[in-house]
Amino acid sequence: MTRYQATIDAITEQELEFLREKLGLREDQKANLLREITRLAVWCVNKAEAGSRIVAVPDNGAPEELLEPALERLRGQVALPAVLLSPQEATRLEELLNAPLQPTHELQRILDRLARGESAPPVIVWNEG
Repeated sequence: MTRYQATIDAITEQELEFLREKLGLREDQKANLLREITRLAVWCVNKAEAGSRIVAVPDNGAPEELLEPALERLRGQVALPAVLLSPQEATRLEELLNAPLQPTHELQRILDRLARGESAPPVIVWNEG
């Protein structure tokens, strides 16, 4: 059996504690919490891969769709057809790929920001409507 250990921030710790309490688990049942959260996540991922939308429908309110970037990425995965290139096209593509990259100032700024890794975890947003 694999053992997991992770360092988490205070907000994630509070969220996990909230979930543990809501799911009726004791403090010493963190493995059970991970198992139950994993089952929920697997279900969500399978539904998203199948193209389904996950929607909460309250008894007396408007439906709320789960808009989670990770699930949206799964919905966007489409098998693309193979591209067949002529020898001339393959040669030209090779030339383009081997040419030095000269990004614009704006693109270089974006790439620098991405390389610093200053991104926050995704926020789950429910679409009310």
